[in-house]
Amino acid sequence: MSYINTEEKGSARVMHKDYNNTAAGWANESIAIAVAELLDSINKLYDKNPERFENSETSFSIADFGCATGGASITPLRTIIDRVRQINPDKEIHVYLEDLPENRFDLAFMTVQEGLKDYKGVFIMAAGKDFSQQVFPNKFLDVSFSSLTAMILPSHPAPLDDNLFFLVNTENAETERGQKWIEGLTKHWAQFMHSRKAELKKDGLLFVTVSVNHNPNKDYQIKENEFYHELVSQVVKKVLAKYNAEDKIASCMKTTISAYKEHFLDVCNSIPDMHVISSNDFDVKDIFYHEYVETRDQKTFGKYVTGLIQGWWGGVLEGGLAQQGMDQETIKEISKEVFEILPEFVENHINTYPEYYNLLTLAVVRTD
Repeated sequence: MSYINTEEKGSARVMHKDYNNTAAGWANESIAIAVAELLDSINKLYDKNPERFENSETSFSIADFGCATGGASITPLRTIIDRVRQINPDKEIHVYLEDLPENRFDLAFMTVQEGLKDYKGVFIMAAGKDFSQQVFPNKFLDVSFSSLTAMILPSHPAPLDDNLFFLVNTENAETERGQKWIEGLTKHWAQFMHSRKAELKKDGLLFVTVSVNHNPNKDYQIKENEFYHELVSQVVKKVLAKYNAEDKIASCMKTTISAYKEHFLDVCNSIPDMHVISSNDFDVKDIFYHEYVETRDQKTFGKYVTGLIQGWWGGVLEGGLAQQGMDQETIKEISKEVFEILPEFVENHINTYPEYYNLLTLAVVRTD
């Protein structure tokens, strides 16, 4: 997750520069649920290899894959650091913030340094490289984690013009396009897992959260598909058509897939010396929808959801159009119109807005 400089036609699979302000609170709802699972995994790591924690002569290394501007990094990092320091107050800890090279690492550093300022002996660094490849040296990391980023693929496995991202469901899983997206996820996820395996020390931990769907889909997942389908057909296509740019819509969609839990587990189980120690999924409430249930304030709901969508998709919209050769002035006009229309659209589609999303917390240990 990261910022895109559309003037340089950067990668179109990244987050908007204002992600922290508009979407981090929503994402942190899932992190709050994942904390207990993360802590349990750290405890299992300690039980397996207490020397890793108790030896003050060696540092403890943590990497956050897909750090964006740092808003969703603080809670997982503090959870890990607090547990390490409970065991060994003198343990030196190295934190690595990882994302694509065009990420706003200045914002990430400011956010994370502020969030960890009360710790001594914690050193914060960055790595700018695509995490579908190996980023760190072999057997370098004690713990690596990734929050809601590992399902973002390097490119579109097949054209997508009817939804902001691809949701696997009973209707499309067996279609030609659905199979291409699932194949794309399988290839990407296998590369991700092999890369993380190479970087982890023996008994090192990988902790990942990803959004998943159920088979068959839950009611709110059916709503999710309908909501974002209508968003594309009624808002995005309408604005692009006004600028004779409807043919560019595929480049504006997220390269993100929400697949079934088994699609992730099957790959994990196929990799030698990588052992899944836990894989639990949770219904995570959408904080904006549940606030609306309490207040019935449609205007505020429309504003919040628009900010959420802009946070994780606004940069992709602008970046995709830039990659198609559109001039910056037109791109800004299109983006402005989309997000001016969106609040009213959200208000009129509350009945199809998903009340929850499903989160998979996956903990994997390297055993060799």
